[in-house]
Amino acid sequence: MHHLFSQLTETHSLQQLLIQLFNHTDEGVMISDNNGVILSVNPAFSQITGYAYDEAIGQRINMLKSDHHDRSFYADLWHELSRQDHWQGKIWNRRKNGEVYLQKSHISVIRDQSGNISHYISQFHDMTELKRHSDHVHQLAYYDALTGLINRSMIAEKVAATVNHCKRSGNSFALILLDLDRFKLINDTQGHDYGDQILKELSQRLLSCVDNDLDSVARLGGDEFLLLIQSIQNVDAIARFAHQLQQVIAKPYLFENKRFDISASLGIAMFPNDGVDGRVLMKRADMAMYAAKSEGRNKVSFFVSELNEQTQRRMQIELDLRHALRDQQFSLHYQPKIDLETQKISGVEALIRWQHPDKGMISPVEFISIAEETDLIIPIGTWAMEEACRQAAQWQREFGFCLPIAVNVSPVQLNKSDVVGMVQSMLQKYNLKPSCIQIELTESTVMQNPSEVVAIIKDLQHMGVDVAIDDFGTGYSSLAQLRQFPVNVMKIDRAFVQNMTDDIHDEAIARTIVQLGQSLSMNLVAEGIETEEQADMLGSMDCHHGQGFWFAKPMNQEDLKTWLIDHYKNINK
Repeated sequence: MHHLFSQLTETHSLQQLLIQLFNHTDEGVMISDNNGVILSVNPAFSQITGYAYDEAIGQRINMLKSDHHDRSFYADLWHELSRQDHWQGKIWNRRKNGEVYLQKSHISVIRDQSGNISHYISQFHDMTELKRHSDHVHQLAYYDALTGLINRSMIAEKVAATVNHCKRSGNSFALILLDLDRFKLINDTQGHDYGDQILKELSQRLLSCVDNDLDSVARLGGDEFLLLIQSIQNVDAIARFAHQLQQVIAKPYLFENKRFDISASLGIAMFPNDGVDGRVLMKRADMAMYAAKSEGRNKVSFFVSELNEQTQRRMQIELDLRHALRDQQFSLHYQPKIDLETQKISGVEALIRWQHPDKGMISPVEFISIAEETDLIIPIGTWAMEEACRQAAQWQREFGFCLPIAVNVSPVQLNKSDVVGMVQSMLQKYNLKPSCIQIELTESTVMQNPSEVVAIIKDLQHMGVDVAIDDFGTGYSSLAQLRQFPVNVMKIDRAFVQNMTDDIHDEAIARTIVQLGQSLSMNLVAEGIETEEQADMLGSMDCHHGQGFWFAKPMNQEDLKTWLIDHYKNINK
């Protein structure tokens, strides 16, 4: 008797536990008969679906149907249930308020003693928030937040998949890498808000040009975009398409009564001619784009094998530049500047030289642009400034006076380093007066970011350091713009000096620049003087200083010292 009572008690306790589990589990539970009529639901069911217990009982289970699945889906579901006595999967259902939600369900079949289906039990939980979070994570991982285009990661996957598809099908496709020309100038002068608006409108323009079923447009970052084009396979047709893209991009961008005119450089790589690997193709499209930039911007360039050789050479130069910094392979040569009235030396310009241990002397034309692209120009420029200050201090000790040294500063240094702080620290380190150093900025550098450059020039001049505009006449600045820059020195570009004795137009330009500089109270330096006739003509125009092979070529410090001694002997005769 006691044993029977114990069994009844245990059974009663188990029933209580099951009831507690039914009522308090986070999963929705729905029990229906073999005809799909709901017999019981738990509180979690009501919380998820919005249907109260009384509203659900007696209804058929299809009251939750969302119409997001076709008949075949439900046919497969019931077939699986009848065969396996259970089904598990994801299903879209509809709440009482009409909202469609995703649930993960497990449906079990309950059979009676005869083996016939008596009930169905459905357990499920709401996956809507989890899916939203998953979708959000996917959006962040594969889509650009500003434009909504796919990003670098997603396009790389698409390119790889397209390569595999085209290997099987024998089709070809094109990658077009697009980079806006001088877009940074808009961000720097007009603000990032306008820049962002341009990028968003450009994205929509690009999407309107492609076949959205076959092609893809991605923003790689900044103002770089990559187009994967499968809808056009002919090389000539791709070339025409690229030029059409340029025309679409070039249409004015109008925001808040402001007009922006944009151009782009495009690089194209074709599968399989230019590579059968996605990463290789993307790299070669990038190389072709840089070739288009180097041709003068607003160009279209196809990849050619010679570009690969150029890239390998550029990579080797970058590596060698790092070694050159470490191993002190750089030196400064100095070219004198002459007072055209007294014929006395008035200063020197420091020019960097690179003596490679295996390749000999490497021209700055070959390595300066690479140094700027890789930001190596910043440590190289810092080294050049310190070396110039060290040399100025040494000459001051030897000669008893300061021979001003002009040092060229790159636009990368201006944008990415503290040029003012660097100059100030070097002057202090070598106990130099600010007048011993002069900073030279090219006219194009000044025009790239006028407001910031003006602030830097003023800070340098406040220290007592003169600032020169180099290569004047080549950067397309106007008189109104020139007046903004409180520079002390204007250097006339050699292009106008070389032919002015034979070309009346170049003579007129040189004379006009001299008069302009005089009206703005600037010191004037003419570059590239190679003949006595050129020197005399510039002197007659009242140009203050001259520089060029007629006076002296660039020399190392020892040769310059010898030249200075001879120069002063000749002057004092």
